[in-house]
Order: sequence, then structure tokens, then C-alpha cells
Amino acid sequence: MKTLKTLGFVPLMLSLVLSTGAFAREYGKSGVMTQPMRQSEAQMMQPRTFALPGPGQVGSGQLGQGEGVYYFGSLTSIDSSTGQFVVNTEVPGLLGPQSADVAFNTSAGTTMSICFKSLNACDTYFTDQDGWKALNNLQSISSLAAAEKRVIVIGNPETSEVVHVQILYGV
Repeated sequence: MKTLKTLGFVPLMLSLVLSTGAFAREYGKSGVMTQPMRQSEAQMMQPRTFALPGPGQVGSGQLGQGEGVYYFGSLTSIDSSTGQFVVNTEVPGLLGPQSADVAFNTSAGTTMSICFKSLNACDTYFTDQDGWKALNNLQSISSLAAAEKRVIVIGNPETSEVVHVQILYGV
């Protein structure tokens, strides 16, 4: 009889928990489902600073109104004639995050920072003027596969506009 009660009680509790639609990470660490842990409104409104990998932070990292980080990954190819570059990054997949190449198109107003970790220095260009020239010069010196290049793409998610690209050599 005890086994029958247990067999009936477990599916009932499981269906009750699954019907709430809440993930386990939303609840406190005490193990009881009392109240979801949520950020306060003040924390959600604060601008965030995104640090680059490594000991130093290059640039301010402050995001403007309506801007957010699109992707963070490795630079795999560039095409200056079309103003496009390809970043290998993690994207949502059917069974969880997966690695994929994502193409980004730049406009005349997009800025590009090229940073060197060994020198702890950055140069910023507009892509329509000198940005692609500088990147092509660097590619002629060493191929894209020769050195590790990390990329941060910042843009406006509502308009899919790329606002800023930061490329860090020598990660």
C-alpha cells in the first residue's frame, strides 16, 4: 500500500512542479521553492561594464542607450569589399549552445577598435575610412589563422545595427 501511495504521489508532485514553468536556478539555494530570486529594478537599470579578457580593460566598455553586446568570439574571416566580417561564437542550438560562424555587416558609422594585448594599446577607426585598410594591412602581415583574435560586437538589438567592433590580438 505504501508503494502505491508513493507511485501516485510522485507523478502528482512532478506535474505540479512542471506546471509552474519555473527553472530551478530561479529559486533560492536552500532547496525549497519559496520565492524566485530576482534582480531589483535598480540593478537592472544600471549600465554594465564589460571587461576584456586578460589583466587590463581597454576602453570604457560603457554601453549607450539601446545598445547591447551581440556576440563575443573569434574572428575567422573578413571581407572589406562588402564590409562584412565573420565571428565564430556560441549560438543557441536545439540541444544547448553550439559553436557557429556568424556574419556581421558594418555600416559607415560603425567604429572598429583594433587592440594589441602585448602593447596594451588600441586604435579606433571608422569602418568606411581607415578601419578596413588597417585590418587588411594586419592580415597581410599575419593571416587570420596565425594569431588568436577575440572579437566583441556591440550593437542595437532592435535595429540589428552594428555600432562598434572591438578586435583584440594576442589573447
